[in-house]
Amino acid sequence: MNPFKYGAVVEGKNFCHRTALVRQIREHIADKQNILIQGERRIGKTSLIIESINTKNCRHIFVDLMSVKTVDDICKRLLQGLVELEKRSGFLEKIIQNLKHLRPVVSIDPITGGPTLELDISTPQKPDSILETFSVIESVCHGKKTVIVLDEFQDILDLECNNEVLALMRSKIQRQKNISYVFCGSIRKKIDSIFSDISSPFFKSAIPMTIDSIPVDDYFHFIEQKFQIGKRTIDKSLFEKIYQLCDGITGDIQQFCEAIWSITSYKDQVRDKTYNEALLLMFSREQKTYELVIGQITAFQMRCLVALAKLGNVGVTSTAFISKVGQTTPSSVKKAIQRLADIRIIFEVSKRYRFSNPFFKMWLLHKRY
Repeated sequence: MNPFKYGAVVEGKNFCHRTALVRQIREHIADKQNILIQGERRIGKTSLIIESINTKNCRHIFVDLMSVKTVDDICKRLLQGLVELEKRSGFLEKIIQNLKHLRPVVSIDPITGGPTLELDISTPQKPDSILETFSVIESVCHGKKTVIVLDEFQDILDLECNNEVLALMRSKIQRQKNISYVFCGSIRKKIDSIFSDISSPFFKSAIPMTIDSIPVDDYFHFIEQKFQIGKRTIDKSLFEKIYQLCDGITGDIQQFCEAIWSITSYKDQVRDKTYNEALLLMFSREQKTYELVIGQITAFQMRCLVALAKLGNVGVTSTAFISKVGQTTPSSVKKAIQRLADIRIIFEVSKRYRFSNPFFKMWLLHKRY
């Protein structure tokens, strides 16, 4: 069995222990503090949180707010989290009774067989529906130690009424004594505007924690042990090459190692040739996705993307970058780059842009676009 896991939460022996961070999170929760956890996508934020709160004395609700567009989306995801937590008899009836005017509809998930909750889409929810939803959360969690994780919290900013929604959420959260909230964000600029901007309702409302890459030596030891399960060996210098390509992002490193495991056999030595073969395997698996990405951008945006892949860590308004793109203006480049960031193909770190998927970058170079 392939020991490398990616794209899902990992726990136990598959979790590369961040002992100090786990301890800090547990201490903050024990003190009933709210926490803000920031880190790049696929760095392991969710796994870290689940590992930290998955104890006998702590109930938790995990709510993914990625791509929420309406108040309905937020209310529905919060309530569904409650449904998954509280499966006892009479609970759904209590929600329906308390939120009767929101017209909740209970149905059965055809795959899991569990109950799901929908809100009547013919009655669009107003921002103040947030108050009622959080009142239900408070009622259900009264007297019970509970942690509520709000993942990709920055996406609330995509709502037209985002400031009103945030203000209403804050007004309820600050009064809930038995609940600790963990806010997660992967887009630094947006999450900072929520918690660091003095005009924001959530200004300084949570203890900030940043999740960085696991040091290369520590992670090599963890990965080396995984390969040893199949008596495979990997040279540290080759692992460092993988680590550098993936910018230390654990999810991407795990994906690369999963591909290596898939093309090697018992007692094999992982070599440079294996590195290239693993990349080709990932390209073949993801080519359709890459082609879909290319299909949604303009020719000029594509030129900017290719220039970013070729030049790497340079400013997008630098002479070298603009020259690579072709005759154009810095404002045109900025606009194109912003569009690529908006659809999450790239993201900004310290005034530089990186690919959200490093293997897509390598595929562009491989295809010689």
